[in-house]
Formats: sequence, C-alpha cells, structure tokens
Amino acid sequence: MQLNVPLYWLLIARMSSTPSDAKLEQSLRNAVVGFYEANDFDSLTLKRVRIVAARRLGLSEDFFKSDATWKDRSKAVVNAEVVR
Repeated sequence: MQLNVPLYWLLIARMSSTPSDAKLEQSLRNAVVGFYEANDFDSLTLKRVRIVAARRLGLSEDFFKSDATWKDRSKAVVNAEVVR
C-alpha cells in the first residue's frame, strides 16, 4: 500500500521535530566542551563537533552542514566556543 503524503506535511513534520535554536547552539557548545574535557584536541574538528551535537539531539549527522541556516551558524558557534 502506497501512501500519498503531501510534501507540506513532510515539511511540517520535519520543522516540528527540529529542536529550538537555543538547544542546537547549546548542543554544539557542549560537544566542544566534551572534546576539551577529554583532552582530545586532535579530534576537535568542526565536522566531528557537528556530528556529535546532531547525534545527541537525534538529528541526522549532516544536519548542521546540510541546513542552509545552520551551516554557517554552527561554524560560528563552534569557533566562538573554541576561542573562549
């Protein structure tokens, strides 16, 4: 049996399952802190931080890189936390 779900319902479902901006930012910051606390500086890359943060939130691993808004924003958040 094939379900014909209108595209806008799929978009609404995706939008409602995405955490708030504050939670997304905090997850990125927490991921950076995790690398620091583990003294794992060699593994501290933007890609790895994005993956860890996305996994913790139950999102796809490429969420931060593939989302038009969050690609640049996640880079800025991570860089700010590393400098801090």
